[in-house]
Order: sequence, then structure tokens, then C-alpha cells
Amino acid sequence: MTDMVGWRILRAGAVPDDGGASGSVLAVDFGQSRTDAGFPELMAHLDIPWTILETISPKTGLGDRDALVPDAYLSGWTRALAERAEPVHAVLGYCMGSPLALALARWLATRQDDAPVVVLFDPEHPATETLRAQFDLVVEGLAEELTAAELSGARDCARRAADHGADPVRVAAALAELYHELVVLAFVRAELEEELAAEAADRFANFLAYLVAAHLADEEPWAPEHIAVLSATPGGAARHAATRHSFDVPRRDLLRRPEVGRILSGLLRENVAGAARRTPPGRR
Repeated sequence: MTDMVGWRILRAGAVPDDGGASGSVLAVDFGQSRTDAGFPELMAHLDIPWTILETISPKTGLGDRDALVPDAYLSGWTRALAERAEPVHAVLGYCMGSPLALALARWLATRQDDAPVVVLFDPEHPATETLRAQFDLVVEGLAEELTAAELSGARDCARRAADHGADPVRVAAALAELYHELVVLAFVRAELEEELAAEAADRFANFLAYLVAAHLADEEPWAPEHIAVLSATPGGAARHAATRHSFDVPRRDLLRRPEVGRILSGLLRENVAGAARRTPPGRR
């Protein structure tokens, strides 16, 4: 089995027996260049028979706001899903990607008999301030090659760009341009190839686009039916969930803990079994 456009296969599903349910579970996360555990680490602790797919974030330019609205941003994912015959049993979302997971679940609910269960891990509301905070984090990684004055000046520019009420698309574009200048300067000083600097700048711009798309998707109401799985430091969006499972672990480790995998496996099996009981035999 090979990856699909917009999706990487984290685990191929088992062939169901006569009484089993085929299908897939979708995981929404940016996933690249992050120290937190991600959905690939969770695979070792999941006991479910279905195919697990993780999003591959589109390379979307920040100059086109229309490409970042939910329908457009999700289109690469949804086109590939529309070609699959099997149902989606669950949609998982991590942190800032949670609004995109909810948007994807809403799209699926209109196209299959049973709406997928939604499980969000430390869900957050992406905001303009989020963009600046992520900029500060990546710039800190260039500290060995930049002067203190250059770092301070870059952060001041980022704060001005992200003033309260500023349009997130314009903020993201400004931060992407500023980071591109800084990373090229740092890589030249470190005697690294400028092409590598361009790749790093593109990755960060794609991440900013992901955050902006999630921010725009966050304008839709959060359905309380979703389940939240929370670390020791849950964000404000956790309050929307009707059901919560909390673990006294750091956020960076949440998706690598065996107990989290066990809870998630039980939740997914229970929900799929419940959906099977509700579906008339002729429609399975």
C-alpha cells in the first residue's frame, strides 16, 4: 500500500473477517520539524484493526487568502478521501490542528452513514499571537549565528507585525518573509548551502499557512460531541469537549504514552461497535 495524495499511511489496516468492520482513522497534524511526540509515536500503543492515515500539509502560498479557507485548504485531503470506498471511523487532531480536524469531520459526516468520532489531543484555538510565538521559537534556533541585536530586532518586528487585530494572513506573510531573511543570513554565516536555508524557510511558511488555515476554520462552532485527551497543561479549547480524559504528563510526551494509546484504542473500538449496532444490516 502506498501513500495517497495529501496523506501518509502510518499503518495499513488488517483484512477484516466476516464480522469485522473495514475502514480508516484519520490524523490531522502538521508534524514536521517538531520535538513533541506525534501520531507516528502513538502507533506503537494502538490496538485497532483499521488503516491509519496522517495528513500531509499542502504547500500553500500565503499570498492567496482564498487558498487558506477551510474548503480550499482541505480540498487536497478530501479529494483523495472521496475516492476511497471504506468509511472513516474517527478523526484525530493535535493541538492547533484541532479546528481542521473538526472541519474534516464535518465534511465526512455529510458523506457517510455514521459521522466519525472526533478525538482532539490538547486542542487549541490558533490566533494571531500563535504565529508570533512560533516565529520566536524558530528564530531561537538561529541564535548561534545571529547577534543579540539581530535577534532582538527580529522579535520587535514580529511583535509589530502581529499587533492586536492584525489580519492573520498578512501577519503570516510578514513573518515568513522576515524568517527567510534571517535564516539565509544565519546559514551563510554557518557556511551552509543557501538551498538548505530556502528549504527551512519554505517549511516554516507552510507551517504558518497551516496555522492560518486552522485559525480560519476555528471560526466555526466547536461541536461538544468530540472527545478531548489532555496533558498536564491543556489549552483553553479543552472546555468545548463534553468528554475529557486527562493525563499527568507533559504535552510533548502525550502521544508517546502507552496509557494514552490504550484509552484511545478502547474509545475507537467502542464507538465503531456502537455505530455497527445502529446501522441496519442492509446498509453495511
